[in-house]
Amino acid sequence: MAAPVTRTFSLQRRLFVGLVGPLVILFLIAGVAGAGLAKYFSDSVYDTWLFDSVSSLALEVEQRPDGPFVDMPPQEQRLFVWDAADKTFFRITASKKGILVGRRDLPPVTGDVDSYQGAQLYDGMLDGEPIRIASLVLPASTYGETVRVEVAE
Repeated sequence: MAAPVTRTFSLQRRLFVGLVGPLVILFLIAGVAGAGLAKYFSDSVYDTWLFDSVSSLALEVEQRPDGPFVDMPPQEQRLFVWDAADKTFFRITASKKGILVGRRDLPPVTGDVDSYQGAQLYDGMLDGEPIRIASLVLPASTYGETVRVEVAE
């Protein structure tokens, strides 16, 4: 009767088998972490751009004896919303006067709201597409009533 044959694996094969599993797990963790960091930083840049846009638009609001006023002819409105790659929307609303300029159908502040340097940033839907909105509230003490400036993309 012949003796049973025992198989021995080479050192190279044992190292390969022992290291592949941990390396695959490490690569998966690094991939997920890298994707998360990339999303965080791209969202941060995007929110900064929205904040800059809403802050620039807020400079258009003037204080008049009868309350806030926005002198923004159609040509200037087209320049503000022009973007070669995306659609940009805006609205300026006064608490007493109502909409001063811009789109009437921007969604209200809902859901998760992020704060960024005094502005609110939130997601919404417009014309069946997702948008990100930056909203800045100007004080009633300056304009005689509260003014909300919003920019969406």
